[in-house]
Amino acid sequence: MHRDGEMQRRLAHAAGVVLTAAAWACTPATAHSPPVIPGPIASDVHSEGEVSPVAVETPAVPEKVEDTGRSEQPIAQRDFAAEWTWIQTRFADATEYRPVKDEDIPLEPLLSWARPEGTTTIYDRACRPIPVERKGEQLCGLINRQTSTHGNFKDVHADELLLDQRIVQTAGSEEIYRRTKNGRWKLESTGGIGEAHSVGLLLSNVTLDAAWYNGQVVQLHIACAKRIEEEVPCIGGGSRKCVRCLEWGIHPSSMEQGYAMGRYVPQTIGQATDPVDCSAPCPSAEQLPDDARRAQAALKGHEFVTEGPEEHPYLFRTRDACRRYRRAHPIPDDDLRTW
Repeated sequence: MHRDGEMQRRLAHAAGVVLTAAAWACTPATAHSPPVIPGPIASDVHSEGEVSPVAVETPAVPEKVEDTGRSEQPIAQRDFAAEWTWIQTRFADATEYRPVKDEDIPLEPLLSWARPEGTTTIYDRACRPIPVERKGEQLCGLINRQTSTHGNFKDVHADELLLDQRIVQTAGSEEIYRRTKNGRWKLESTGGIGEAHSVGLLLSNVTLDAAWYNGQVVQLHIACAKRIEEEVPCIGGGSRKCVRCLEWGIHPSSMEQGYAMGRYVPQTIGQATDPVDCSAPCPSAEQLPDDARRAQAALKGHEFVTEGPEEHPYLFRTRDACRRYRRAHPIPDDDLRTW
């Protein structure tokens, strides 16, 4: 009797819960429209660890283009495309990045894993089954299902998984059943707090049997890639040490929460021969040359995609495909716990 009373109180509480993100059944696609490669962090992150707010600029009035009967690309986009081409010729490491607006997300191959109607079972990297349904441009499924029974009441907890450009896990859904006189379970209420978070990165590759979420969204800026500490003779005698930059390169700042990117700048030691006026301070090692300033200006405000640190697929189309991959690529236990 005590357990039934407790379940009745929980049932009354659950009936009043407003779902903020997820319910027990797959949510219609309109409620979870896929993001267009979101940038989770609204700030410019610099290599020194400083964070400055992103200014909201008033859009410039577009230049009037004479109607010539053919489609004209906006001037700003034309200029950036040209500058990006030049940047790749000047900074070799720029080829590791792709502009977000040009990225082709392989969503259709992933959606093709699921039948148009009904439920299809796919598998995570631990080879655990995930029953999913196709809802528009998403696959929707339930994971981490747990059931507990107390007298004439049954609690069913689960997390909801939404798969599209990103993996979004919504936690804390609850379904409460009451046992009827004929012994069947009748659904009484659903509820949940609906806390959502992203898992992995951007969908980056889909083969016949596996899907990788390893596209990392970044912003780029120009920074020193190699320094030298020189002992410089002074005009009036003696010497001093100054540090200057020998080489400039592309430095990424991750826009993904939980995926920081460090930067190691090697430094050598050298000896200068030309005397200098040591009453003046050493030149700044971070003073950008002209071509680096040009590249810095062109990169500002743009986002790019690069390969992230997620080595293994997050999803497999079949259990056999998962097992074959696991035999060929041992995965540490910590990496198996994706949710």
